Amino acid sequence: MGVRSLLSDTPVIIIPGSSQTYNKIIITDDSSTDYTILDSYSGATTSNYMIGNATVTRPLTSKLGSFNFTISNTYGRFLNKFNGGELVRFYIDDTDATTLLFAGKIDNVFYGYNDSDGFVISIKGRACPELVDRTISSTEVSVTADVSIAGIIDSFFDFLTLTFWNGASWSEATYDSALDEVTWTPSVTNFPSALINTSFQNKKGLSAISDICKLAELDCYIEYDDSGSRWLLRLFVIGEVTNEDYGVSYGGNLVSCDSMGLDNTKVVNRAIVYGKQESSNIIMLKTENNSSSQSNLWIKDKVINLPELTTMEDVQSKANEELVTGLSVSVGGRLTAVGMWGVRPGETIPASVPYCNFNGYFTIDEMVHKIGNTFITTLDLASRQNKLEDIFIEKANPDEINTTNVNLNNMTDSYTVFFDESPSIMAHSNTLEVSGQLRLDSGKVTGVAQATPITADYEVKNCELRNYSNFEVTLDTYDVTANGGQNWEVYSTATGNIHTFTNTGTKPSFRLNLNRVSSSATSPAYESVSMVYRGDNY
Repeated sequence: MGVRSLLSDTPVIIIPGSSQTYNKIIITDDSSTDYTILDSYSGATTSNYMIGNATVTRPLTSKLGSFNFTISNTYGRFLNKFNGGELVRFYIDDTDATTLLFAGKIDNVFYGYNDSDGFVISIKGRACPELVDRTISSTEVSVTADVSIAGIIDSFFDFLTLTFWNGASWSEATYDSALDEVTWTPSVTNFPSALINTSFQNKKGLSAISDICKLAELDCYIEYDDSGSRWLLRLFVIGEVTNEDYGVSYGGNLVSCDSMGLDNTKVVNRAIVYGKQESSNIIMLKTENNSSSQSNLWIKDKVINLPELTTMEDVQSKANEELVTGLSVSVGGRLTAVGMWGVRPGETIPASVPYCNFNGYFTIDEMVHKIGNTFITTLDLASRQNKLEDIFIEKANPDEINTTNVNLNNMTDSYTVFFDESPSIMAHSNTLEVSGQLRLDSGKVTGVAQATPITADYEVKNCELRNYSNFEVTLDTYDVTANGGQNWEVYSTATGNIHTFTNTGTKPSFRLNLNRVSSSATSPAYESVSMVYRGDNY
């Protein structure tokens, strides 16, 4: 009986990296002094203090890269040298350890002692931790993802530079805040044109950016530009960055293969989303199904309760998003290989491991580098197939985007008045407070109610004026002041409008100008009014 080969007729050609590597780790302290704690190229004892392996983790899109290692602290040589926030750079290549692999900032410095290693310091950190330690609030209405993300960076993370893979090289973004436009250098033609309609309230910066990327079919990661001493946000279309210079192959640079296949436990084929609930029987609810997946497997539910979703368009969009995410579980596995210092998260690389179904091109979801006497990389790989356009997604109506949530515009303080307070803090002219409402006095067709100025602990620059009213207030107008009434400025009644003061100050207040068509007409009535405001630091 003849013997038939089980290998693919068209095997992938792999170009493995070199297994001979040189490593270097440098910590730069607060005074810009460099401390080399690992240098396998020079081998100098004064530059090699690391104990065991350093670990560098580089995930894709939704998480920050991280690192940890332990160094010797014999005789207290590094005592109180590092206290958090210092830059750590990892270099590796097969020549002289001058190629940057990763950079991050120190989060934690822990001192310890044990019999085998003596006095030690354990150091942990993340790449650009500001992106997850600061929350943001924003509303994105009918803008492309580059404009949306560039605007967030401009407002909250101006130390970050936005870049995009144009198919041949990295283009850099220039954002014009006045025009809300992005210009790419060099120019790009492949940036997704999908319009973003979403909002965030006190959400971690990276989570907000990740959500926008998901809506536009983009991936991203953070990288440090060593030559420019700056942080870069790398954006690219999912699956469109291929690295042919590095790959993994059995008989080449493969160390191990694990968990190759499809993890069906992560599949969601029915998404059920509950939004705002006004009462026990008035709810917002949307369910999205994928019948093909349900027929192939069975119904696999995910139920989400988000009271902050206040329009059906928002609830529909969330259900679509969760279904897409739940169906995007792809075939993949974990490979460990040597010499993989030249790969980045999200890149597609060739991999070939016979009898494990690894033969083709796979995308890197996450990588973990182990740096020490040897250099090995564990790659979580996926063969992505599902895209947003594979599932019908109704475009959100920008007119229905909720712009009156609790604090989408990052205000920091409020001046709120309820019209049942005693004594009243309002000055009245032809107005009065009765039964918890502010109204026009009997027989009056116009009146003014002015709030007593309060004192802010900073110079007020912007505000919103919100009201809870029971009767017709369409004829009413509003004025606001930042300087105790020295200068009154007209407040626009547009929903969610931010007023920028021409005359700033530290004594905010507001006044309501009530109007009705005749003395017999129903008076406008307010139950509460809130002026929310902010200064420069928001």
